[in-house]
Amino acid sequence: MLRGFWLFAAICLAVGLITAASAAEQPSIASEPQETEKTEEEKLGEKAAAELEKALKPLPDHPELARLERIANVIALHTERPETRYSIKVVASKGINAISLPGGRLYVTEGALAAVESEDELAAILAHEIAHNSLQHALRQHERASRTDLGVIAAVLAGIVYNRGEIAVMAAQIQQGALNHYGRKAEMEADRHALAYLSKTKYKPTALLTVLEGLAAIEESRWRPPVITTGETHPLARDRVSKVEDLLKEMGVDIVAERRQVTDRFKVEVKSIEKDGQNIAEITLNEKSLFSPAEEEDSATPLERAQTYAESIRKALKNGIQMIDLKITDVEGTALVQARGETLVKVTAGDASFHKRSARELAEEAKKALELALYAETVSRPF
Repeated sequence: MLRGFWLFAAICLAVGLITAASAAEQPSIASEPQETEKTEEEKLGEKAAAELEKALKPLPDHPELARLERIANVIALHTERPETRYSIKVVASKGINAISLPGGRLYVTEGALAAVESEDELAAILAHEIAHNSLQHALRQHERASRTDLGVIAAVLAGIVYNRGEIAVMAAQIQQGALNHYGRKAEMEADRHALAYLSKTKYKPTALLTVLEGLAAIEESRWRPPVITTGETHPLARDRVSKVEDLLKEMGVDIVAERRQVTDRFKVEVKSIEKDGQNIAEITLNEKSLFSPAEEEDSATPLERAQTYAESIRKALKNGIQMIDLKITDVEGTALVQARGETLVKVTAGDASFHKRSARELAEEAKKALELALYAETVSRPF
């Protein structure tokens, strides 16, 4: 599940160090009145952004900027601070990360954009980052970060995004001195609020779960990327997956169905093929053959039949069917592959004759292809 692997949540609190440290550098003297006085949060965000962009490379003309800002500002309307307008920059990095700064400044890596499987997952990443900002986690970090050097932290963040291993050592040192026992609470809080935001939009909350499942898979693997995701400062993704799953159940969400709607696990495709000198059609599921209609039925060509069956299969998968729901019904020389009372595939006597197999055998093969795909989905998730 590489495309769903996410490391976005760990960065947020480290950025809090930047903003908090910069706050410590502000002199405690009254500034002269200005025509448009900036808030302390805006000043901190500007300073943190300036430091961060000394090392990172924002892409000002990235084609996804408009979409990112649209998604972020839709989510923002349903937060504790609906007046906040978010600006987003895409960073030239293959790493899968997102960064939140005070004042509505968000950074998303090219790697994150390439890895998302749906707009819902992208919205989930942004919702989590927006939650940190809406809950003012960075500003509340002032006490713990007041002794941390701004430049060092900016370098750490830059190293994380660019996957420089030596920077991770510095990150660990900063963690031990400033972030212990705070990150866990903030991450869980941001997850909880992100779910609430998403539930009030068109985006599906389960997307946050699929993002965290990807992060959990990374933590459970042998790959240890140089990012701040240690148990010392953040809850393990395994724990976050469990908590988010519980929250989704409390919300009455159909997790299985929504998971399939926000990920790209099932690719049902139809194509025309030639066999034994005859034009027929083929339905594939995740690039493996499922069934090939060969005869015309009720004025529908083999290709039209295949397209109808493919749409029925897609709908059933999105509705959350499981292996136990699949069954075969024999009806007057034909065999039907069904799920929850709906016919997914109909094998006719003519199909059987063309393939020199019984209708039942062809239906069994189609059912097995569905079962294998459903089983693969189950084992691809770490929990």
